[in-house]
Amino acid sequence: MDGSMPKGLFKQMKIWAACLIAPEALVVVLTFFRLVHRYRTRMLWWDDYATMLGLLFALPFFGTTWFVLISRHWTRSIQIPTGWVTMVSFMSGLWATRVSLTLSIARVISPNVILFRILIFVAICFTVLGTASVAQLAILCVIQTEWQNRPPFMCPPSPGGSIFPYTASLVSDITLVLIPILLFRNVKLPPAAKRLVLVGFAASAFLAPVVIMNLVFGLIPFGQQRVGIVLRSMLMHLSALISFLACNALVVMTYFYRRRNKDNAAFLSELHSLSTAPPQGVPRSRVSDLMSHLSLEETKSTPGSTASPTVPTGASSLILTDVSLHSSDYSFEPPKDDSLQDVAECGESIFEHGVTTQLRNEYVPCGSSNAQYLFQ
Repeated sequence: MDGSMPKGLFKQMKIWAACLIAPEALVVVLTFFRLVHRYRTRMLWWDDYATMLGLLFALPFFGTTWFVLISRHWTRSIQIPTGWVTMVSFMSGLWATRVSLTLSIARVISPNVILFRILIFVAICFTVLGTASVAQLAILCVIQTEWQNRPPFMCPPSPGGSIFPYTASLVSDITLVLIPILLFRNVKLPPAAKRLVLVGFAASAFLAPVVIMNLVFGLIPFGQQRVGIVLRSMLMHLSALISFLACNALVVMTYFYRRRNKDNAAFLSELHSLSTAPPQGVPRSRVSDLMSHLSLEETKSTPGSTASPTVPTGASSLILTDVSLHSSDYSFEPPKDDSLQDVAECGESIFEHGVTTQLRNEYVPCGSSNAQYLFQ
């Protein structure tokens, strides 16, 4: 049995495809970037492995679903296996990103905080719920054969079979919204860490309405019709996009955050080296005046700031001398020199503290962790 998509609906689907193909390609690129960056810096942890697993499921989902949506004719022999793979790969990838986001937020806080253990427990619960949801959908797609005789031959289980997986998805997304709120209220975080947690909160807040809409379409009769199935497919794509952007945003933003600080530190180091050994033809006093001007501008730009001590003569480079986490009595602990810890637990950036503040030998307490910035 074959079926064809109505002309108007087919035109709308091509417009949607053109709009979402680019974001999906961006998601794949960002995920590869995240994994390569973590591998090169030897900071791979369980959140990265969860993201890697999600990417393995996302690739067939993006490919098969667009093949279903753009096809003018719904060929039964092709669409039946495609619909089964689409549903299973989507649910697997979505739960993998939830686990990854939970573990990424856990890396921001100290392992000694009880909320860290709670987040690990939540990630384990997400893994169990995700496995059960995917297994139920896979079994229902095999047992229930009605969808195999109804164009567009995608695997939407019956409303009764959709209650558990969609309810589990809704509960998990609400949990991801509540986690940042608990962090803000019960854990004293530095401003940089709060911004990272806020990213996860915003992404989860955007994802929850999409999941609710998908739940509604899955439970009402309209969702079982051809147009309803297509709309549910679009909501599935939006859910996947938001989920992958959420779990990758913490790592990608942290990378560029630290990159900006490194570039600024290199500029200050080069400027100080010029003041100690200026090139031929450049007066030493001219370079010293420039450094004094930078210090004066930073002091003026910070409300209520006071004059900073003179820069040490031997200052030439910014190094992180100590970033340590308290010892833990369990092995499920993130790498100690993780990039998220560097940014979130080690104070503000040079741009936020100001040139004159960061040039001083300053000890910065980072919650329950310690870090010390020295110019040597």
